[in-house]
Amino acid sequence: MPIDTTTYILLSKVKEQLNSSERFLRAVQGWSSKILVDIKPPVAETPYSYRVFMEVSQGKCTAFRTLEPEEQVTSDIQVTMDLATYEAMLKGELSSTAATIKGKVKISGKTFELLKRRECLEVLNQVMRRMLFQGGAIQALLPYMRREFTF
Repeated sequence: MPIDTTTYILLSKVKEQLNSSERFLRAVQGWSSKILVDIKPPVAETPYSYRVFMEVSQGKCTAFRTLEPEEQVTSDIQVTMDLATYEAMLKGELSSTAATIKGKVKISGKTFELLKRRECLEVLNQVMRRMLFQGGAIQALLPYMRREFTF
């Protein structure tokens, strides 16, 4: 199942915003890593989870995309959580640090590296919150919607 255009546009805008954030760029300065975020569905019978792959290289985000259910990637760090935890983090009700301490977020691989640079995840959460809950997604999609629906 190929990625849909809406998701592609939104993830491209997220990547663009990360790379224009001084706070994010400071957090990832001199760091290179591949991070896989695996968000488990709320219903156990769902055949796949939602997986996002982020690559940081030479002090910026060089890749930010969803993975197909069958797609396998190698990563330095794996972050796993359920959908409810992800939503709470996006809404600002739960910080990534608190979620990790409470055991709601599992980190494997180069855990210490990610914890050292947790600021980059906080920026990512803020960008996603802005896109999903504060109208950023609509603004990002408007130019494409106008083009599609103009006759």
